[in-house]
This record gives sequence, C-alpha cells and structure tokens, in this order.
Amino acid sequence: MIERRKKLLEFFSIVFFILGIISLIICSVLIVRFFSNSTKSTDSVADGFTIESYEVNLDVDSNNKIHVTEDINVNFYEDGHHGIFRFIPEWLKYTSKNNKTMSRRAKITNLECKDENYEVDSIHGKERIKIGSSYYTLDPGNYEYEISYDYDMGGDIYKGFDEFIFHAFGDYWGTEIKGAKVNITLPEDIDSASKVLFFADKKRKKDITSQVNYTVDGNTITAVVSKDYQLNGALTVDVELPDGYFIDARVNYKSIAFILCSFCFISLLISFFFWNKNKDSDLSDGEHVAGVVPGGLEAVEMGYIYGGRGQLLLVTVIIQLAGKGYIRIKNPSSKKNLKIIKVNTSVSNMTDAEKLVYEGLFKNGNEVNPVEDKNVRKLNDKLCKMLEAKIDPQIYNITSYVEFFISSVLFFVSSVAWGFAYIMAEDMDSALRWLFWPAFVAIIVTGFFAAKTPKKTAYGIETQAAVETYKDYLSNIHKKDLEAKIKENPDYFDEILPYAFILGISKALVKKYDFEANVTNRYRKYTDNLTSAIYYGDTNTGSGSSSSGSGCSSCGGGCSSCGGGCSSCGGGGSW
Repeated sequence: MIERRKKLLEFFSIVFFILGIISLIICSVLIVRFFSNSTKSTDSVADGFTIESYEVNLDVDSNNKIHVTEDINVNFYEDGHHGIFRFIPEWLKYTSKNNKTMSRRAKITNLECKDENYEVDSIHGKERIKIGSSYYTLDPGNYEYEISYDYDMGGDIYKGFDEFIFHAFGDYWGTEIKGAKVNITLPEDIDSASKVLFFADKKRKKDITSQVNYTVDGNTITAVVSKDYQLNGALTVDVELPDGYFIDARVNYKSIAFILCSFCFISLLISFFFWNKNKDSDLSDGEHVAGVVPGGLEAVEMGYIYGGRGQLLLVTVIIQLAGKGYIRIKNPSSKKNLKIIKVNTSVSNMTDAEKLVYEGLFKNGNEVNPVEDKNVRKLNDKLCKMLEAKIDPQIYNITSYVEFFISSVLFFVSSVAWGFAYIMAEDMDSALRWLFWPAFVAIIVTGFFAAKTPKKTAYGIETQAAVETYKDYLSNIHKKDLEAKIKENPDYFDEILPYAFILGISKALVKKYDFEANVTNRYRKYTDNLTSAIYYGDTNTGSGSSSSGSGCSSCGGGCSSCGGGCSSCGGGGSW
C-alpha cells in the first residue's frame, strides 16, 4: 500500500514538475517574441484617405471622468473603403511635470458611433472600433464620423498637485491631422497659477504650445493647432491644477496580476518549508564503520534499500542459502543444467527471506531446475512484497511524497500564473511591475526545492550512506586483508559474497581469493549462471550480470514497483 501510494504520488509529481518546466519555457518564448515585436516600427501610412478636420470635445467632471466626443472629417480619395477604424487604448503612459512617467489605466464605457454601423473587435489584445459596413464600399469623397465614449482616467497618481493629461486624436493615423481642435470643459474655473501646455509626444519633450492657439475662459479651454504646424500624431493636453482639484477619483488598476505574482512567492515559501523540514539536518554526523554491515541488514535487505535489480534479490537469497549450507548448487558452470538441491531441512534459524525462498524452491520436491520450473522466478514477487512491508515504512516518508507532490503542483501552477500575470501586466500598477522578475526567480527556486525535497526518512538516508560505505569497503579490500579475515573466520567469504553480489562487485571479489573449488562452493565463480538459469529466456533480464547490481525492474530496488533506492497606443486608419 505504501509503495503504491508512493509511486502514484511520485508519478504525478514528476508530471506536474515537467509541465511546470514546459510552461516556463513557453512563457519565456512568448515574452521574447513580445519584446521582439514591440521593437518593430509602428509607423503607418494612410491608405487612400486624409483627415480634413478632427475636433475633440472633452467634458471633465470632478472625478476626472471625461465624456469624449470626436468629430472626424475624412476624405477618401480612392475607391474601395468601407469606413474607418479607431483604437482607444485603455492604457497609456503619461509623463508629469516632474518627468515621472507612469502607466495609467482608463475605463472606456458607453461607446457609441452616431448614425453609423460599427463593431468592436480585438487586435493583439487591443479593442478596435470598426465603423462602416463590410457589405458595401464608399464612393470617394468626404465623410463625417462622430464617436463618443466615457473615459475614466482613474485616481490621482501625483503628490502635491493634480494634473489633467489627455492624448487627443491618437498616434498612428499615418496622415496629417488637419483642422485639429480640442475643447475642454473642466468641473471648476482654472486659477491663474494653473499652466496649460501642449506636446506632440507623450514624454513632454516636444513642447508645441507655441504652435497651438488656445484660450482659457473660466473652466473652458479651447485649443486649435496652427495651420503652419503639421500634426501627424497625438496632441497631448497638459493642464497643471492645484492639489485636490479632482476628488473621489478611484484608481483603475486591477489586482489580478498582483495576486498571481504574490502566489508565486507563497509557493516558494511553501516549497522551502517542505524542503527544509525534510532535509537531512536531523541526521547524526557519526562516521560509518568500514567493514561492518549497517544495521545488521541481510544482503537482500541491503539490495532492496540500495536499489539492486529486482531479479537479483531472489538470486541473492539463493546464494545466501548456499553459503550457509542449506542448499547446494549443482552444475553451476552450466546455465541450462544448473540445479538447486535441498541439503539442510531445518528452517528454525533461517531469516524470513531465507525461509520464504527455501520453502518456495522445494515446494514440489528436494531438487529444482530453475530453467525448467518457471514458477521459481515468481518467488521474487513474494520476496518483494515481504521486503516492502518490512522496510518501506522505515525507509520512505510518505508525507514527504505528498509534500513533493504539492510542491510540484505549486511549481506548475506558479508557472502558469506568472504567464497569465505577464499577459495582464497592464492591469497592474506600473509602480509594482518590478515584481514580475522576482516572481519569475521565485518560480525557478520553487522548482529547485520541489526537486530536492528528500523522499526518505532520516533512517533511510543514513542507511543508504552506510551501504555506500560498506560497498566501498568490499570494492577496495586488499587480497591479504581478505585472506586475513577468512583465516579468522572460515565462513567470512560466504557471509560477504551475497552482499558483494547484490552490490555488483562479486566478480572482482572472487578474483581476490584463491580458494579450492569443490562441489559445495563452485557456484562462487558462476553467480551469473545462476541468474541466467532462473530467468532463462526472459528478454527483460538480459545477461543477468551481477556486475550491474543497481538498476530498475518490475520488482525490488529503486525506481521499481517494490521500492528501493534511486530516489529519484491609439490612433486609427481605414478599412
């Protein structure tokens, strides 16, 4: 049950983790493309029309809400036109008198095109008003268009003064705007301290106030662009007003992008908490003693923890039984004729794993040929289930797998959320847009902590390290030291051979010891044959070499079904 839950959590965690990486890559590509497109020239040329006059009337209330009426006289001097289109942007950058540029979001409501057919569509995320009918074209000549709408400029974003700023006409008509006129009606009279300025750009660098004939009468400003000046884009009207002139104005920024960015930081904190809680800070710093089997583990348990291939677990127990004299392996040099013979019938001193394999081998007699009896290999499944029940609760922390899953989901959701936040960047107060990049970094770090969240208990990690130490010891033991150990304990070689086998170093170990072969110990040189005999004809087994002690299979060891290691801007035109 633990293994099944672990595998499901691990599988879906990896899926969400990969989806998170893909989402980040897609978002990065889209951002690069966005910036690439934004650097392209936005200049346009009018196609067969001129603007003969353009009058904008602005009726401003005390909340800085404007009722806008645009009267446009267009001369179509070529055939094939249906009408005009107009972009009225919700977002524009405004530079104040103190040279601070801020993006301000406006609300556009009550749009109407008097006596004309029109529709509103979207181009690159910007709403476009198309005036005219696609069913017929216009004859060459002059046509009058009247567009009206309410434009909510939002709250006061400046300290110490109020400022009325409006970009009239739009930037990209592609032709000179003749007869450009702006009429402004403010909610209260303008005092003598107020300044009225006109610019031909948004950044207040191109002051053309001298090219505009304007009058101020109480709360009304009338401005006409001089006929001597060629106006090709927007005319920015800038009126400096006393602080508090506009009242009860509400900021039009939305909070969705900010909330999504905040979610990225929250995800980081959660994934960091899970990682920090599970990291190995609670482990002892004691050194592992070389040459000592960690925790009294038998070879098959060590193999299960370390990540030995599933098939090798069964073979390990058989080698262990042979070393203890419970069985004898006959004809070990022959893969097909190898036989396992019962020798000792006493099972009282056997471990649970040994007893399970022993009884399974000789269920139908005192001798078995693994090549002929295909039921032998099925013992490995039973062995795996027994090891799973015994070891998994000690080795694996199912809570950390749940936390790994949560962190992976947060990584994926944060990646998607950041992408949506960036798409809706204009909805965020420009003063807060710096949050996008820390949020992006937060997502990457979230992924790091998710991937690094330990899946094993402190005991599991400690034991894994001890197994590595024991493997290093067996791998590097000198011949004279091995012979000295055997001299002290004649059974020493048979005791360590199963460990060497499951750790993939049995061949090298056998070469270090010159022993006199007899019928009971000849199998030491032919452990590969034992593996091949049990899994003969199994295409998934391969050569069965014990030198490949770690790997993945259907049972036992890491990455398997039974556990183990391997923890793994405005304007318009014609149409």
